[in-house]
Amino acid sequence: MKWIKGAEGRYKINKQGEVLSFLHDKANGRTVKQRTNDQGYKKVVISINYKDPKDKFVARLVAETFIPNPENKPQVNHKNGIKTDNRVENLEWNTCKENVRHAWKTQLNSPLTREQNGMTKLNKFQIQRIKLMKEITPRLSTEKIGSLFNVTGRTIRYILASN
Repeated sequence: MKWIKGAEGRYKINKQGEVLSFLHDKANGRTVKQRTNDQGYKKVVISINYKDPKDKFVARLVAETFIPNPENKPQVNHKNGIKTDNRVENLEWNTCKENVRHAWKTQLNSPLTREQNGMTKLNKFQIQRIKLMKEITPRLSTEKIGSLFNVTGRTIRYILASN
């Protein structure tokens, strides 16, 4: 257990991410209740420097307390991708770019496909119709098909080239 920086004498944290408050029980401390935010990260409410209570990410508190950051990287990454696993051995300092790469590499973040993507203009049935139209009338230009579906000929060529 170590004191949280800026809250020495009031809050301690251990390598598993448990936070103890010494505000009311100076001898033993009380476990600070953690809650999970909308994105799935654990947070605690603590008062740093005797100011207004603030939400603090548990992962960040663990990293700031136990993990050196000589390159001054701004983000904390969960190596195994489990956002609630705030053990020190599961955390590392990262840049934004490194964090994004890790998310793609571990498939924590995957590209939105077809209709999941809010930018998509065609649904799977329209795509099937386009492929069928081209199959039935091969001389029909991609520009003409595109105008029927309010997309460009380039989009139609892309659809026809994909599986």
